[in-house]
Amino acid sequence: MNATTKNLNQALAQSAAVFLNDLLQLKSGEEILIYFDERSDRRVAEAIAQHAHGQSHRVEFFEVSATLPLSKRAAQIAEHIRRGHFQVVCELTEQCFYLTEAWSAVYEVGARPYCIAGFDADAFIRCIGSANQKQMFALGIALRALLLASRHLEIRSNQGTHLRMKLGWGILDRLAAKIRRGPRAFMTYPSGYQSGFSPGQLAFRGIPHTVEGTAVIDGYLWPPAEIGLLKDPIKLAFNAGKVIDIGGNPQKAKILAHWFGDEEVLLEHVCFGFNPGARFTGKIVEAERVFGCLVFGLGASLRHVEGVMRTPSVYLDGNLILENGKFVTQELASLEEKLFE
Repeated sequence: MNATTKNLNQALAQSAAVFLNDLLQLKSGEEILIYFDERSDRRVAEAIAQHAHGQSHRVEFFEVSATLPLSKRAAQIAEHIRRGHFQVVCELTEQCFYLTEAWSAVYEVGARPYCIAGFDADAFIRCIGSANQKQMFALGIALRALLLASRHLEIRSNQGTHLRMKLGWGILDRLAAKIRRGPRAFMTYPSGYQSGFSPGQLAFRGIPHTVEGTAVIDGYLWPPAEIGLLKDPIKLAFNAGKVIDIGGNPQKAKILAHWFGDEEVLLEHVCFGFNPGARFTGKIVEAERVFGCLVFGLGASLRHVEGVMRTPSVYLDGNLILENGKFVTQELASLEEKLFE
């Protein structure tokens, strides 16, 4: 074994320890299912399994064919989950199966899902093992507090984004959403610790019918697989929370429009990305955690799409909190600085 391989194996082992002990917080005797496909990096699965075995946890691997239709892959995973006795289900496939039958089956059997979809050994080390998880989570909590204290959000970018929405977390907002019988605003906790999702992200949705303006997606968009990394941006026009026009990059805008077909496309969520280890390497779960990005979740279920905006500026109640991908309020800027130390 050469020095490079030895160092990689040590870094993978250390990252697996962080993943299982800190993020999953495994309990004694819990059983883990890791599902992957032919495009997955088996070294990550094997590092996780080796550390888990060392702590007397049983780990089972399940390989899914990446060439099957998405619905059949989801059904295949769901069937395997229902037949087992797993407390944790780890997703290492290139495809994220959130919002499909696969994740429904995880909740149905009372297990905990965790998505590191598409993470290769390098991404696993950078985003899990080498990142300061406590500091990253603290930044997410501080950002969440700012959002919860605000009423109006505005997003701008040098590429031409100008999107506005109202934020509604109070009792009256929830009552109004119930009367309208429509989707309501929501806010999650930062991803990472027992959240089901890899660290470095905070998801929310403003009051859906108040979303107006243009969002320019200039980083990454997936699915469909034919889009991926973007050299020329895609422009999305919103009215009352719905996508009313897809423009910009002619070829890829056409692909995206065809993907959605005649379905009504709503803004399902917005996410801040703030994992210092994340890069635009060609996998969506990593791309949407790049520090300072924003992610726009569009469409529902099997037609759900994630679009990443690289360096936005964000205003809360008219106050600038993020400028070209960098936090500028005193507390957030201080937390950002410590995270990159």
